Amino acid sequence: MIKLSKPYIGTEELEEIKKVMESGCAAGTCPEVTKFEEKFAEFVGSKYAVATSSATTALHLACLALNIGKGSKAVCPSYTFPATGFAPLYTGANLEIVDVEPDTFNLDVETLPHEYRPDVIIPVHCFGNPADMCMIEDYAIENDTKIIEDAACAIPAYHESKHAGTRGDIGCYSFYAIKNLCTGEGGMLVTDNEEIAEKARSLCDFGKTTTKPLPKFTQLGYNYRLSAIQAAMGLEQIKKLPWMHKQRIRIAQLYNKFIEDELSGFVAPQVIMDGCTSAYQRYAVVLSQKIDRDKVIEDIARKGVQTTIGTYCLSSQPYFKDYKNENPVSRMLFNQSISLPMYPELTEIEVQIVCNTLKECVLH
Repeated sequence: MIKLSKPYIGTEELEEIKKVMESGCAAGTCPEVTKFEEKFAEFVGSKYAVATSSATTALHLACLALNIGKGSKAVCPSYTFPATGFAPLYTGANLEIVDVEPDTFNLDVETLPHEYRPDVIIPVHCFGNPADMCMIEDYAIENDTKIIEDAACAIPAYHESKHAGTRGDIGCYSFYAIKNLCTGEGGMLVTDNEEIAEKARSLCDFGKTTTKPLPKFTQLGYNYRLSAIQAAMGLEQIKKLPWMHKQRIRIAQLYNKFIEDELSGFVAPQVIMDGCTSAYQRYAVVLSQKIDRDKVIEDIARKGVQTTIGTYCLSSQPYFKDYKNENPVSRMLFNQSISLPMYPELTEIEVQIVCNTLKECVLH
């Protein structure tokens, strides 16, 4: 079976985990966490970074740090994992779900609300493909709206040489097992605003404020910390990111060429805007609406290749049933998108097997 994804973990990570365990300090307050935050901020070019237990908790903290709460208005795209929409709802905010572009799979700025000014917009860099931040920033400036970038899949990804996740007020990343930087679970919040960073850091650690001789608990906080074990893994993963990213680009180029040569009109790859570089956390394509996507996934699996859907459409999920926007493009992508195997160690021979199997099942 050619797997959909697998982390690139070696002896280096295991050695660092061993050192943490032997030190007797493995909690979220241990030195490795601070080191990881500093290295990550340096890597993406952000002034501050706050390590969290997941991208979901990072998104929640981001909303709280921007004072998004009851009565606030939030906007996010429909074609995304539910965590994007859950984050502002955790704070009591009102949520509007808007549609995405059929080619980039990213937020369609034309669908953003103009009848009212949202307090925050949460664009998603879908599968690591940078959203059109220039258009989003223009909208945010016009409407006095804050931006939280859901960059869960976008490490490393670039928009005009700037890291995805660093153009808004806050960016949030994921280190989940199938993400490009893997710590098993984990996330990171980045910002250039010191006040935002300190508020998020306090909220992440039970609402503590550092004072002497003892810290004080000054606000309702959470236990959203990343452990030193995970941070130790992250420090090693950062070193490998440039090589891993290069391999993902190589694999994507092989897929792109095959689809263009053999499956044009039946399969369309995700479009990357000029001036952007995708992280290719997933290699997702959309099948012609004449093709039964679910059957293709089943047929490919029987032939020894693991695939899955792209991601979810919030508008089609039961919890979001009261959010009235139909978002037809998101629904179409939810029904017709498929993710092909993508991980750094995938060989050219394996990519060819995936391509040939996809062709056989799509054209059957």
